[in-house]
Amino acid sequence: MFVSPRLPARALVAVFCAALAVALLGASTQNFFGTPTLVIFPYRPSDGMDPSAGIGYANQLGTAIKALGGVNVVMADPATLPADYLHVAKAAGADYYFMGSFAPPTQNAVPLIEQVVSARSGTVVWSSTAYLTVATDVASQAPIIKTAVVTYITRGYADVLNPPPPKPAAVKETPPPKKVVNSASRAGSGEPGVDGPPLKLPNEAYGFSSKPTAPPKVYAAASRPSRFVVLNFVGKDVPPNVRDYTVAALETSLKHRGQTVAEGDPLSTGHRLPSPELCADTGASYLVFGSISATATKPVEDNNYIGVVNALLNVSLYSCSAQKFLPPANGVRGAGSTWQAAVQKSADAAVTRYLMKAVTVASSS
Repeated sequence: MFVSPRLPARALVAVFCAALAVALLGASTQNFFGTPTLVIFPYRPSDGMDPSAGIGYANQLGTAIKALGGVNVVMADPATLPADYLHVAKAAGADYYFMGSFAPPTQNAVPLIEQVVSARSGTVVWSSTAYLTVATDVASQAPIIKTAVVTYITRGYADVLNPPPPKPAAVKETPPPKKVVNSASRAGSGEPGVDGPPLKLPNEAYGFSSKPTAPPKVYAAASRPSRFVVLNFVGKDVPPNVRDYTVAALETSLKHRGQTVAEGDPLSTGHRLPSPELCADTGASYLVFGSISATATKPVEDNNYIGVVNALLNVSLYSCSAQKFLPPANGVRGAGSTWQAAVQKSADAAVTRYLMKAVTVASSS
């Protein structure tokens, strides 16, 4: 009986491929894509703050990320200028580099603005705002930053590593036949446009609204100078729509008092500290920013079943002409039956009691 000598070879190749597939599937994502390298630059302080604190923050962060493993950490020279960050990171063979900044304390907490930048494209791939109550809190940012780096490096292979389940084929329903009636029999039939509701406009009949499309939002720019430019407002455990409404409420309140005001583009100004450069980019005389928090009282018998929302607004102001931060206003309160009413009242109080007075004092000094 003749047996082909190629059969064992084919079987051996099949076994080898199967073993290789099992090994690849069993390997972790980190090993599959290699260990990313991250260069950490010191946190940059705002004007008048101690730069050595930023160096200490960066050292603590780097030590914490090294302890976690999975990311190669390179500590950069503290004397490196921001304009040279990308060049230094590329020279170090890094995949990403980390940079951050910190502002004056708000309610005994230092705001930390953190960014991870691609060393290939020079674009920001991740950013966040954290609050530091004690110096050791910066180590808590290590797992967050590591997750951001590891997640981003595998972003292009998510569909390969975790393919979505196939979608079931859609079943087309046969529409019922249209009823044909003549015009004489339509009267009194209750059909739209005869003795019922008016006929819809053609675009409404297809599910589209006849209302005019809202114009695109125009953000602050040097070509349209405004006295006030409202930047982003942060808030722990506060939904994004509440933070956005806070910005809108401050804009509305300032406009009611005859002030020119615009909103800073969150994509370009949301994670930048107020500075002369940001003033020049937005055409502002004053930059407004801060934080928002809120608590709600449930309607129970003790309060006559009337629920109340209490908003707490912390507002800071940067003078572009003086190039300095003015004393902030912390704990500006507002209450209302809804969170919108509470935020609007706190915004009105912040404008009346703080912003307008601070600007008057700054102009007269």
